[in-house]
Amino acid sequence: PIFRPAVDITFSSAAKVFGKNCLSVILSGMGNDAGEGALAIKNAGGSNFAVREEDCLVYGMVRSALKRDCIDRVIPLNRIHREIMKHIANKE
Repeated sequence: PIFRPAVDITFSSAAKVFGKNCLSVILSGMGNDAGEGALAIKNAGGSNFAVREEDCLVYGMVRSALKRDCIDRVIPLNRIHREIMKHIANKE
């Protein structure tokens, strides 16, 4: 195949390396990729943000993570940058 989903692999690796300091932000994407990786981040003590359905071009990846109940916050796209900065500031 030309395209090979890699978000689960990437998120799972990040969870192992960064643990509770890991933050994923799922903006859009096709298929089920991201759900297992976001769950790995959550299980490692990290956090997961996602944009609202109406802000996604393709809602598959966000839906996949939401089905696994591992998204901490669903945020409007125009606020995502502020919420990331707030999250980072609270970790320091």
